[in-house]
Amino acid sequence: MRLPSNSRVTVPFGATGDDYLGDSRVHTGTDYSWFPSRKVRAPEGGKITAATYYDEGGNYIKMKSGDREYYFGHLSKFKVKVGQKVKEGQVIGIMGDTGLAIGVHLHFQMWLDGKLIDGDKYIRNEMIKDLKKRIAKKNRIIKRTRKQVRRLREKLILAPSRKDLEEARKYAEDLEKQLAEAEAESEKEKEEVVQSIWEKIKEIFNVN
Repeated sequence: MRLPSNSRVTVPFGATGDDYLGDSRVHTGTDYSWFPSRKVRAPEGGKITAATYYDEGGNYIKMKSGDREYYFGHLSKFKVKVGQKVKEGQVIGIMGDTGLAIGVHLHFQMWLDGKLIDGDKYIRNEMIKDLKKRIAKKNRIIKRTRKQVRRLREKLILAPSRKDLEEARKYAEDLEKQLAEAEAESEKEKEEVVQSIWEKIKEIFNVN
């Protein structure tokens, strides 16, 4: 899964209207800024169920994927049609200020099993889970490769010919290269997890 926008959150899910409209209404979605990108992307693979207009939400898109449903409001352009199947990360629309909107932004909503939830929080948590799984898988590969390297080095001593020795040495070098790349990628993914968590903390507590 991925967020529908890589821009910052301007109004979080559950905020009271006093914070942004001057009344007591509760914000039922997440608003994203138009900067640095106005592109709106599919959080995961799914099917477009609506792409139309209504007075308050302006141009909006609805998308369904299993037990999850998504809403994207105040768009200026549609990049998909009703019934179209989309892939995760595919651009489905462009942010705008159609309907009752104070400036260009995306209003995003998510339902899980028919219940309205904090979609931004849900997706961020799923992204962190996915990263942790990939890191664990990478670490298993690293551990297995290390064992292969150790075994190969032990066999090098018993190599029956110079040709076998050279082939074994080359294979060992390739394994060590793969291991180094895997470790570097794993560290990068760990940094991404930490950064994602820190960005969410900053949003919650308004830390600069």
